[in-house]
Amino acid sequence: IGVTIGVLLSRVQAEPWHTRLLVAHASTNVFGWIGLSALGTLVTLWPTMLRTRIAPGAELAAQRALPILVVGVILALAGPLADLRVLAGLGFLTYLVGIGVLVPSLVGAARRQRPSSFSTYSVASALIWLIGSLGAFGVSVLVSGSWAQVDDRFRWFTPYLAAGFGAQLLLGALSYLVPVALGGGPGAVRTATAAFDRAGAARVTATNAALLVCLLPVPAAVRVFSSAIALIALASFLPLLFVALRASRAVRSNRRDAVPVRTGPAHSGARSAAAALAVVLVSVVAGVAVDHQLGSFRSDS
Repeated sequence: IGVTIGVLLSRVQAEPWHTRLLVAHASTNVFGWIGLSALGTLVTLWPTMLRTRIAPGAELAAQRALPILVVGVILALAGPLADLRVLAGLGFLTYLVGIGVLVPSLVGAARRQRPSSFSTYSVASALIWLIGSLGAFGVSVLVSGSWAQVDDRFRWFTPYLAAGFGAQLLLGALSYLVPVALGGGPGAVRTATAAFDRAGAARVTATNAALLVCLLPVPAAVRVFSSAIALIALASFLPLLFVALRASRAVRSNRRDAVPVRTGPAHSGARSAAAALAVVLVSVVAGVAVDHQLGSFRSDS
């Protein structure tokens, strides 16, 4: 369905149909194709990542949530096609209700085994971003005066959905699945996982704190610096992927240069998270100073 609307979108340039098709296309792909797949997978993947059992009633919750989520996607799709912004807004809020049906089982698993790795921190943060973005966007659609405003607000939310939800969900899942896929026994899996967990709390804190700063009405320089920090924190996955591959191979080859599995004190994660938060705050101060200097330069000019 999303592809079909995408083809129509490339051929229909007249307004307001182009904007309405764009909103329908994005809603179907983001919340239908990606969202339904991700939420359905988390029902079993999330407790597996936590190394605990699936919460009682999780299967029933998934069965109840699926029709609600599908109805939400249908409403979000039908709203732009029928030129009913209220219908689209109700679709996003209905989708949010479907997520709410799933959340208790996910929280129940987290209560039995608290998140303690980069993968679980990242996936939990992604789900929070999805819930927050959906709620804010649903309300903004309901109060919008035109489809052009809806499109502007969707474009404004897109980076936060892409980075806060999409990227964090993908990187969190891969950080758990890659060591398992590499295999080689428990030692190799633990070693590769330890590589992905390096500065995990700091990376997740830096990503989410920087994205939150970008949401605020801050000067352009602050937004640029914060975006750079979020991008660096997310991109750190790539070198760590190389380290994890090398470490896993070393263990499977019985070599001695494998990355050691370190289980430091529990408060070390809090310290690294605090350090990452301090970096974000310093970038905010630097951005304000740069923006002030730029403003003075424009005034002098």
